[in-house]
Amino acid sequence: MIRNIGFCCMSKKCNTYYKTFRLASFSEQRLYSTVIHNVQETERTIKQCILADCYMFRLSSDLVPFASHEVIKGINYINWINLDLKRIGKLAKDKNIRLSMHPSQMCVLSSPSQNVVKNSVKDLIYHYNILNTMSIKGDIVIHTGGVYRDKVSAMKRFIKIFKKLPEPLQNSIVLENDDKSYTINDVMKIYEYTGLKIVLDLHHHYCNNNGSKLDIKSVFNTWIQTNSIPKIHISSPKSSQEFRSHADMIDFKYVKKFIDKNDNKYLYDIMIEAKSKDLAVEQFKIDYKNNKINFDKCIAI
Repeated sequence: MIRNIGFCCMSKKCNTYYKTFRLASFSEQRLYSTVIHNVQETERTIKQCILADCYMFRLSSDLVPFASHEVIKGINYINWINLDLKRIGKLAKDKNIRLSMHPSQMCVLSSPSQNVVKNSVKDLIYHYNILNTMSIKGDIVIHTGGVYRDKVSAMKRFIKIFKKLPEPLQNSIVLENDDKSYTINDVMKIYEYTGLKIVLDLHHHYCNNNGSKLDIKSVFNTWIQTNSIPKIHISSPKSSQEFRSHADMIDFKYVKKFIDKNDNKYLYDIMIEAKSKDLAVEQFKIDYKNNKINFDKCIAI
């Protein structure tokens, strides 16, 4: 059954607003005021999660603009927000809120470019430091990256770079299938060499599966064997013309087959990736409850 249902970064109900600025207007004072604001917005949004009985939340990767850029070198921004992050982490732990982060598509460990890989590692360290300062063992969810005309070689590069990362960082990383290049079976092959936990993105699987059958038991076992609760990502296509894009809400019919098949087999969490954020979570909870009532009735007949 589903344990927790969460959303990403911003709340529609409390109108979360993160600040940023262009690199051309960078100054340490502007960075400072932006970071302080963004962390305060994070805390306000997590408090909204609590009010809404939502115990899963993805932190924004943009808390610190240009965090892995050379322009920020030598600036100890963690000191500015150390106490704030610890307070947020304690709040999350006290309320059993599962936190995670998801670096951007620019974080690519499979790249043949040493410079891209170097910047990707810096970005991962930034995400780890945010969660670690909170004293949170949150998930840092990433994609494998590009294929670069040779998927096998790209996967080997990913594995090689991953194994060079510090162990605490390795233990924080979670690998997700994507909608174009790496199927759930591809990332499961990487798991065999890395032990990485695998998060299934159901919509990505429907977009990109090469006709292969989903072995959810094996996917969930990457979590269960480390005494962790598995989680999946769900979203709905915006339209038939923009199938890969996320819709505002979750079309329950789109995910119903998966839920009906696995709800009585596994305990897992769901991260909703919908444009309407926590409003989509509210509606999904209603749809899930109604579906479960009707499904249980069918079982009883």
